[in-house]
Amino acid sequence: NLAVAARGTPVPPTPAAPGSAYSPGAPSASGSLAPLPVSPAAPPRALRRQLQGELDWIILKCLEKDRDRRYHTAQELAQDIGRHLANQPVLAGPPSISYRVSKFVRRHRGPLGAGALVVLALVVGLALAIQGYIRANLERDSAARAVKFLQEIITSSDPNKGLQAGVTIREALDLASIRLDRGALKGDAGVEATIRRTLGSTYMAMGLYEKAAPHLEQALILFPRVFGERSMEAGEVWNDLGELKRQLGDYPAANIAYLRAMEIQRPFPPSISKAQTLNNLGLLRQAQGRFEEAVDLQQQALDIRITVSGHVNHEVATSYQNLGSVLVSMGRLAEAEDRFRECLNMRINLLTPHHFRVANTQLSLAILLGERGELNEAESLATRAIAVTEKTLGPAHAQMGRGLGCLGRIRELQGRLDEAGELFQRSLDVRRQALPAGHPEIAVSLYNLGNYLVQRKQFDKAEPALREALQIRMAKLNPGHPQIEITASVLGESLVGLGKLDEARKLLAGSLAALKSNPYSTEIERSKAADRLTQLAHTPEP
Repeated sequence: NLAVAARGTPVPPTPAAPGSAYSPGAPSASGSLAPLPVSPAAPPRALRRQLQGELDWIILKCLEKDRDRRYHTAQELAQDIGRHLANQPVLAGPPSISYRVSKFVRRHRGPLGAGALVVLALVVGLALAIQGYIRANLERDSAARAVKFLQEIITSSDPNKGLQAGVTIREALDLASIRLDRGALKGDAGVEATIRRTLGSTYMAMGLYEKAAPHLEQALILFPRVFGERSMEAGEVWNDLGELKRQLGDYPAANIAYLRAMEIQRPFPPSISKAQTLNNLGLLRQAQGRFEEAVDLQQQALDIRITVSGHVNHEVATSYQNLGSVLVSMGRLAEAEDRFRECLNMRINLLTPHHFRVANTQLSLAILLGERGELNEAESLATRAIAVTEKTLGPAHAQMGRGLGCLGRIRELQGRLDEAGELFQRSLDVRRQALPAGHPEIAVSLYNLGNYLVQRKQFDKAEPALREALQIRMAKLNPGHPQIEITASVLGESLVGLGKLDEARKLLAGSLAALKSNPYSTEIERSKAADRLTQLAHTPEP
């Protein structure tokens, strides 16, 4: 399952823009807000000082009337927020020497005392900034309502309602959700819509899909009311909903949402938003096994991103990773490696070697190199990526399941089988906890574990894992998808070992025929399937 492993879990994006990595593997559907280390909370007065200065600059950039002068995407906004929290110069701030020096000095004095609450404030209170949703005639009133909403969350004198020391981002999001549901922004649909979209996208990035859904669904009702049924903003929310459905493994619903987004966005000039929708639809087509369409969509997204933002930026890096992912699915491994390395180098230069997006790309490259026999580099990349992922996203995030599975495969290739089995089981446990039942990523871990058990002749343990993996893949993927047929073939091998020859014969013969007729199955996969059928022919009847 090289193609699946190289893609990775949708690491979702930073607050708002799903758009780049595919889930049964996820190059980058964006990024992921994860629980951050929390520093002791500062008093409200200190926070008010903290929220002045460069945060004002960020807000003003968000509210620019000229779309070209605003943040193009929520990802750009989140990156500037990250610069602020890391005491690095923000793009929205004046590039004076004194400003940059002051940021350098502060960066090396240790973490900000109020850093955690500033994160929370920005996640919730700057929702209206996403892609400049608040138009000129609404800016002043909407900004005032949003700031008031933010202040009430941060500075509430009620210890049961206000944010306290040690608060997590999830607690802040939950508090904001409660206040919204109680009507805190009733009567200002524009502000409520943008904040709900931010909450939904952030919950999704954290893997909290059940909490994301109601916010995005409500945003889908509010945005058309405020901006129009066929506004760019409405199209963007349809894209968000599609991304949620894709990450949940509901491909039919995701397809409907993405196509609706594309229909709305078609009359508009090229933009990052249009590229994002093309990107996400490409991820869906890849999941469905429609690889030629996926490559075309990802190339269109890349072309737009370069046209709009230039050759070196996070959006272009995302496109390189997603192109690499689909090229892996098509067996074009040398091209895929080039794309992954381009993405990795760009992300390290733009971010830091310890960023979870860098780790996501390292995992994609690691599994590719492992399958090509370059095990030392593969192991180094995978172990570093897992350490970063655990630190930034947490040990229970779905992306950890991907990392553990990748390292398990590398250990298997190294002959360290006991370690491999433990890693495959841990990967499955994490994904079962982080993802809804029947999710395609759970099938990835089930297949990896089942295939490992077959190689160790533990057929009785392998059978249930492979049956469940096959059931999920048949439910989620298009008929004839290589992942379905490979899983069926390995299940057939386990059944031969258990003496269930009649069922094994049907599975092995059917999967071999399907793999031979599929242009995207590899010669290795077809050869293994043929060997299994040959083995059956030499197995005596019980």
